Parts: sequence; structure tokens; C-alpha cells
Amino acid sequence: MLFASSKYMKVVPQLVFSEVPNLALALIRTTWRGLLVLVLLLGAAMLLAAVSQDVSRKRLQLNDTSSIAVFEQMQRARSIGSVDLLLVGDSSCLMGIDVKRLRERLGKSVASLCSIGYLGPAGYALLLRSFAESGSRYKELLLAMHPDSLIRDPSWDYWVEFVRSGGPKEGSGWREYIATGLHFAERTFLWPLVRFPMQGRFGLYYGSVERMRADVRASGTMIEPSALEYSTIDQFLSHSSGPEQGRSQAYCDRFHQDWPNTRYFDALQEFRKTVDALGTHVHFLLTARPSNCTDDVIETRAAAARSRIKRILEGPPDALASVPDTLPSTYFASVTHLNRYGRQLYTDQLVAPLTSLLSTSE
Repeated sequence: MLFASSKYMKVVPQLVFSEVPNLALALIRTTWRGLLVLVLLLGAAMLLAAVSQDVSRKRLQLNDTSSIAVFEQMQRARSIGSVDLLLVGDSSCLMGIDVKRLRERLGKSVASLCSIGYLGPAGYALLLRSFAESGSRYKELLLAMHPDSLIRDPSWDYWVEFVRSGGPKEGSGWREYIATGLHFAERTFLWPLVRFPMQGRFGLYYGSVERMRADVRASGTMIEPSALEYSTIDQFLSHSSGPEQGRSQAYCDRFHQDWPNTRYFDALQEFRKTVDALGTHVHFLLTARPSNCTDDVIETRAAAARSRIKRILEGPPDALASVPDTLPSTYFASVTHLNRYGRQLYTDQLVAPLTSLLSTSE
């Protein structure tokens, strides 16, 4: 055997130990180089954070769908310009009305500032004020909300303050500067080439947070990622059954209580004051719920809710009375959000009444 010779037994240890100083020096040099690169990267990150715009720094702190939707609509409110029809409302509007499709079918300019139900009418009023302060105007305004958003919880007021204060609060420590700078570098230099995937079902559709942000920024809408496996509506209809029946029914039972609640009506009064200050009026749309989420009690409460909301808003005659309150449950991704095929169907059902509405405002 090779190492049986006493000659090699002496040489091999000598060769090994003679290399130790050189290996140590190489390791030290490599370590210091790595540390130097790290220090330079951290310094560059802090510099990028310092010179980046306030909006960019805040934007990079947000990675969930709710905060992305609200923050991007805050920015869009100042930049979308005047339109024939402006939409405001909750996520049933954000995900359930296809603004591009609506614009094409109406042949009119349409924009959406719809976000989430947590923000509510008082928060939508803040978006309207930003829209008006930018010099923009609308001919018709549509407030679209799902019944779920009309049962308002005190904790939701966080989102009104989020908008009022201009978005997330920025940290002032070095850790926050480094984190923001690294995110800024990622978005500026890496995102065009490398996209870091989102987690969960939204990642299946958008791929990355930056892609979602860009989509909301461009369109004012968001896609509820459902029915992605079907390439045509016929294929979808032959396989899909909509939200799970038991879960949907348990959820819909809450609409047997008295709704909207007082907190919602208080917020609606704030919205009304803003609309009045702009010298305009507003149309109200109670967005669709699954057809298995209805009975005589819910229908009665929905009619009463719609009537009282319209009395508070004191808008024109109901131009949207023909829009259905329910759609087959197969078109829903959840009890509040339409899937992409339901979105198409519901948008098309809005075309005729909105065409009539817009023709009277000319």
C-alpha cells in the first residue's frame, strides 16, 4: 500500500503542515476581502436609502396585498387625472371589476381607486380629497362595497390613519436604512432580471411582489388568483364548483344580524361630507355575493341597507338597480371575491346601466 512505506509516512505530514501558514494567510485575505465587500455593500445600501424618494422608501416596506393596494391607490389618486367615471370602494371592486374591460365597452375614461373594506368610506374620502387636490375631476362617482364591508370593526380604523399619515411610518435607525437600501437595490438593479417569488396563492399569479405593485399602479385593480388552471371559460364552468359550501354558509349566516352597523354609517357620513365639498354626487353599488349566500332574511336586510345608504348619500335615482345582487357561486374565489371569470361576467353586467348613467351626465 502507498502509505505503508516509512518514506511516505515522513513526507506526507511534512507536506501537509508546511501548507498551514499559507492556507491561514489565504483564509485571512479572503475573509478581509469578504468583510470589505460586505461593508461597501452596507454603505451603498444606506446611501441608496438616504437618496431614494420618500415614496420609494415607504413602498419597499410593504409586501402584503392589503397595504400594497391601499398605498398604490394613495399614489394613483394624485396622478390618474380627470375621468368620466371614477370607482372607489373595497376589494370586491378592486378584484371584481375589470376597469380595462369596462373602459373598452363604455368607450369612456374610467379609473379605479378601489382598495380594501378595512379602509371604509372615511378612508375613501381621503383618497377623493387627494384626487381633487391634484386638480382632477370626475363626471360620475361610483361607491362599490360588499355586504361584508358594511359590518365595520373598530380595529379597521388603523387603515384610515394609515392613509391620513401618508402610509407606513419609517424607521430612523441604521438597520431600517440598510434594509430599505437593499430592497431598493433589489428593485432597481435585480428586478428587471431576477424576480423573487411571492408566497401563497398570489405568488402563483403575480410571481413577485414587484409585479403585483406594478400591476396595481398601472391599472388600479388586482386579480384574485383562482381558476388559473382553466384556459377557457367553458373548461372552467365544466369543472369549478366555487367556494366550499359549508364554509360559505357559515360565513353567510352572519348576514342574518342587523347590518350595516353604526360604525359604518358614521364613516359614510364622512364620505358624504367630502362628496358635498366637491360639489358632486355619488352612486352606490352593493356588490354581488354568491347565490348560495342568500335567503329571505338576507334579501330583506340587503334591500334595507341599500335604501338607508342611499338616503345618507342623497344621490340621484338608482341607475344600478338592474345589477344583480348575486351570481352563481361557481364564479367566486371566496364569498367576497370573484374569480377572473366572474370578474368578466360582473363587469359586463355593469356596462348597460353605466352607459345609461354616463349618457345623462353629458
